[in-house]
Amino acid sequence: MISLISLLVYLLSANINTENTVTLTIIHLDGLSDKHIGKNLYVGYWHEHTENFPSDSDPEIGDVLTIATTDFSIKKQLLPDDYAFSMYIDMNGNGKLDKNLFGIPKEPYCFSQNVKPKLSAPKFNDCQFSLYEDAEMSIMIID
Repeated sequence: MISLISLLVYLLSANINTENTVTLTIIHLDGLSDKHIGKNLYVGYWHEHTENFPSDSDPEIGDVLTIATTDFSIKKQLLPDDYAFSMYIDMNGNGKLDKNLFGIPKEPYCFSQNVKPKLSAPKFNDCQFSLYEDAEMSIMIID
């Protein structure tokens, strides 16, 4: 009986570990300079049309990466789906995206599809991209 349970647990865990993921490579973050090296880059990924996008406090998948060089790149394994992401560089180390009185970011940021907001933050649909096979993209930091 214990062998049967062990086999079942193994098969279930093997199934989870072999899910087909794809790799999103953000091959270049245009606009990085020496002042960004050593700072934390907060990246939020969303794969559903949600009202939370692009809230920096509620991404469905989030990463904090330290920028090591001006030709910094990101590789992320994700399940095939439609996604949008936002990211910002925490220049003062307080762990949040600082904004001015009008809600405009005071720290460098960017969105997937290189969307540049005009009067308000973009919607998921504005930044959405399909990720069903390995992909590379270049993103421009808004500083």
